[in-house]
Amino acid sequence: MKIKSLASIPAAIAIALGATASFGQPAAAQSDTSFYCGTVDGKPTTLARTSRGNIPMIHWETEYFSGSGWTPQKRCEEVSRRFQEFNEKGWLAYLTTGELNGYNVICVTEEPGEHSDRYQLGEAGMLMTLRNEEDNPSKVLRELMEVRDGARNSPLLHSNAVLEYDSQGRLYVDLEEFLFRAATVQD
Repeated sequence: MKIKSLASIPAAIAIALGATASFGQPAAAQSDTSFYCGTVDGKPTTLARTSRGNIPMIHWETEYFSGSGWTPQKRCEEVSRRFQEFNEKGWLAYLTTGELNGYNVICVTEEPGEHSDRYQLGEAGMLMTLRNEEDNPSKVLRELMEVRDGARNSPLLHSNAVLEYDSQGRLYVDLEEFLFRAATVQD
């Protein structure tokens, strides 16, 4: 009897490890979600292609960085590429704010409470640079999540399932939950 129960331990461990491995990556990375630069209402827009449809992530309007060659179209293409790359690497669970080379940035992290600097990969965890003089990083991140249908003060943003704050007050957006709840568009 003891031999049988001891023999089942490796099987139980294998099942438990398999379950842990399958839940280890964020669902956004496990799903068929992909990210690309498209056009919505005539504006370059970073979109998420999901099984529910296309979800606008960022409408690119500001010409602030155009003087350095980063037009809205070029930023759309680059940030969309980064979304896709981070998704494929399994890093795209949460969006948060950070600082890189003295600039405020929107970046990715796998868990709330893990600042994007934890990767220590320089620009590798950074999605986009913000205008330091004009952009409050947490406000910009909240506004990005409201872009999907032009809504402001959406009930989505007041859901604990989508937004989280760490003990220092840093904002985290659960990307899987956002993609599950956000409105879709035709591009």
